[in-house]
Amino acid sequence: MKAVGSAAPGIGHYQKTVGLLRALAAASLVIPVVMLLVGGTITWQNKRQDAWDESAWLVDLLQQSTSKLFETQFLALGEVGMVLDGLDPAAIAARQSQFHDRLQALLRYLPQTRDLFVVRGDGHVAVSGLSYPAHSGFDLSNRDFFDYFRRGGTGLFVSAVRNRVADNRPVFSLAIRRPVPDGHFAGVIATAISPDYFAHLFRSATDIYDDFSGRIISLRRSDGEVLARWPATEPPRAGFDQALAASIAGTRHLTGHFTYLSPTDGEHRDVVWRRFAGAGIVIAASVTHRAITASWFRVILPHLAFDIPAMLGLFSITLLALRRTLQAAAAAQQAEAERQRRQRVEEAARQSQKMEALGQLTGGVAHDFNNLLAVILGSAELARTRPADRAAALLDNIVKAAQRGATLTRQLLSFSRNQVLQPKVLDPYIEIQRMMALLKPSLRGTIDIDLRVASDVWLVELDPSEWDMAVLNIAVNARDAMPEGGRFTMTVDNQRIVPGQLARAPDLRGDFVRMALSDTGPGIAPAVAARAFEPFYTTKEIGRGTGLGLSQVYGFTCQAGGRATIKAGEAGGTTVTLYLPRSTKPIVPPAAAADSPDGTAARRILLVECDNSLARVTTEILTALGHEVVRVDRARDALDQLMQPAGRFNLLLSDIAMPGGLDGLQLARMVRGRMPALPIILVSGCSDPPPAAEDGFRVLQKPLRAEQLGQAIRAELGPYPRIVVDNRRAQAVEG
Repeated sequence: MKAVGSAAPGIGHYQKTVGLLRALAAASLVIPVVMLLVGGTITWQNKRQDAWDESAWLVDLLQQSTSKLFETQFLALGEVGMVLDGLDPAAIAARQSQFHDRLQALLRYLPQTRDLFVVRGDGHVAVSGLSYPAHSGFDLSNRDFFDYFRRGGTGLFVSAVRNRVADNRPVFSLAIRRPVPDGHFAGVIATAISPDYFAHLFRSATDIYDDFSGRIISLRRSDGEVLARWPATEPPRAGFDQALAASIAGTRHLTGHFTYLSPTDGEHRDVVWRRFAGAGIVIAASVTHRAITASWFRVILPHLAFDIPAMLGLFSITLLALRRTLQAAAAAQQAEAERQRRQRVEEAARQSQKMEALGQLTGGVAHDFNNLLAVILGSAELARTRPADRAAALLDNIVKAAQRGATLTRQLLSFSRNQVLQPKVLDPYIEIQRMMALLKPSLRGTIDIDLRVASDVWLVELDPSEWDMAVLNIAVNARDAMPEGGRFTMTVDNQRIVPGQLARAPDLRGDFVRMALSDTGPGIAPAVAARAFEPFYTTKEIGRGTGLGLSQVYGFTCQAGGRATIKAGEAGGTTVTLYLPRSTKPIVPPAAAADSPDGTAARRILLVECDNSLARVTTEILTALGHEVVRVDRARDALDQLMQPAGRFNLLLSDIAMPGGLDGLQLARMVRGRMPALPIILVSGCSDPPPAAEDGFRVLQKPLRAEQLGQAIRAELGPYPRIVVDNRRAQAVEG
């Protein structure tokens, strides 16, 4: 009895070990599967959010492009209406050839338009920009756009897609009612737009976002009529129009989204739409859950390729340990039976051997388990620390990384001299003035800019964009070196270099334009100056500098055939000097735009001022300066003047405070959106800085002085190229 009792703890220990190993075997399958399910679900949700966001970006991009196209079409229709203003059908027919040429000229600037035509009040074509003489035998009175305006409709009408009578090709029309003085129905002015143009535009846009296959983009009227779609071969989805209409009706916003189950193919689709402000047109982009799942699978597949073998390996090791433990338990039971049949001494020896073998086995198994559990527990803790939905933060990080990666790549290529340049012969005297528009926003207001450019400076042959980047890199370093303000000096002159004159380029010789850029900062140590042009070398703290700015400067000058040097001044400050080779080639003037003036026309200024006394004084000043002045007292009258074909102006001068519901700033923004190249000067009587300056407009404070007004007009109409960014021209540098 004593022997049996002493053996019982050994059997119980094996039973506990077997139970633990069985639990570990189950956990080796359950825990990884649960982790894969949780991680896969989170990843799928992130992928779906990515699809939403990409569709929203795509719709915004296409809406902006399409709205600009529709605005151009509307302006073309309005111009035709002004050309035909007051003419009866007989007069139009008599001058059909002249009007055909005018419409044909407009069509050259509307590549998406197949025809620009005028329909008489009886439904027959009076003038066509595509054909002469017009197909007057075609009766268009049954078309929806004609019927809409015949019944008294107003504004801009977008027709359904129909086949043209002339060539049986699908088109849809943008149409307006032909304006006549007495207001009777005199016909319609319309454009015939090809849906294929939008299909090509949609296809090009989807190439940007190709993460999700099977994306469908469509342009529709508010009643669901499809104007264009990509892919064009996609069949219509039953009930989609109703779902889209319900989503639009459920919000006052211009954009929205919804999920739609198509009864045609049983597919779930995530749809993002955006409607055009003031027009019954909607653009929508959709992606199927099948495409999202396919993109998700491409992401999750590498994890499955690693996790499943690891899971199976852990399960196999656990089973092997369990099998060995069961075998050891069976051996222990046999030993226990043998022990009962042997003597006490033999029983003790066998027990000792059994415990030694068990110790070696459990020691090896425990080592394997500790390693495997460390992997499992570490992975689980990491998964618990990650947020469930971080799509917005991830997208933000992606965009910032892509932008920074593009900049770094360009800087690295510049330093390695492997990029393809586009050099042009440039006049530094002019280009430095242009650079001021680039440098001034990058330098704080506490930093003064001192420009010293020799009037006889030689020409150079450079890539202007790389030159801009080099100067901007130096200016930004100077700004960071002067946090409390200072002076940034740019000195440009001619210099002839002899061999050995420059320590860093002893072989450099010839005629060069020297461009020295200095700051009044604390300066740099000689050891820092010796390494300043090395890539990735920076003295700034982490996150504020990449160490590639000056390396781009050095690479740019070497590519141009020159060199760059850097040194600290004796009284502080740092000077970076660029040596740019002289060019003996002539400057090639840019090709004139097709619709640009010949330069001989008088300077016509449109003055918008509601105060008659002030308007008379300002007109006198402008006339004394040699300008022709046209004055209006309302902002809406100014718009009418600018839109007239014969009313071409060289500058708009407007007071900000205006009556009539439309002030000068609103007028300037509207004109900038339609005529971005037209110079604009605003006048303010307020003492506080007006918000117009933040929009990039030149603002003069009352009272106006003749000299001040003359300088501002000369700056706006000067010879320097204007920089237009997002329909906003950067302010010119004064003084």
